[in-house]
Parts: sequence; C-alpha cells; structure tokens
Amino acid sequence: MVFIFWTFWIIDLLLTLLIFMGKDFRRGWGAGIDLNVALGAAMIICLIGSLALRFFLRRELWSVIVAGLPLLGMLVWYFVDKAKN
Repeated sequence: MVFIFWTFWIIDLLLTLLIFMGKDFRRGWGAGIDLNVALGAAMIICLIGSLALRFFLRRELWSVIVAGLPLLGMLVWYFVDKAKN
C-alpha cells in the first residue's frame, strides 16, 4: 500500500509541475477558458489532501484513493475522448 501511495503521489506531483510549466501553451493557441487553473488547483488539493489523510488522520486507504483520483480522472477522460472519435 505504501508503494502504491508514493507512486501515485509522485505521478501527481509530476503532472502538477507539467500543468504549471505548460500553462502558457494552451493560452498561446487562443483558448478562451483557462482549464489549467482549475486542473492545477485540483491537483494541489489532491496532493495536500492525500498527505493530510496519510500522516495526520492516519487513513491509509483513503490517502491512496485521493492520490489516485487524478489518474482515474485522466483515464476516464481518455476513454470518453476515444468514444467520441
């Protein structure tokens, strides 16, 4: 369980860094709604929330679930996008 949590958490951290490093790319294409702000906020909430659940509230299973939510969201988003095409 510890390995899964830290794997999810590191992937979430790298995705968060990618979101904030690539924020001007989407804006450069003329996107009206800045989706990166909402995604960045959700990722930071998941990162902090999973750590809080793991270390302060001692809920290991819930911390793994919260750390895995962004990955699950991306997987669902992928399948929905594939279903449209």
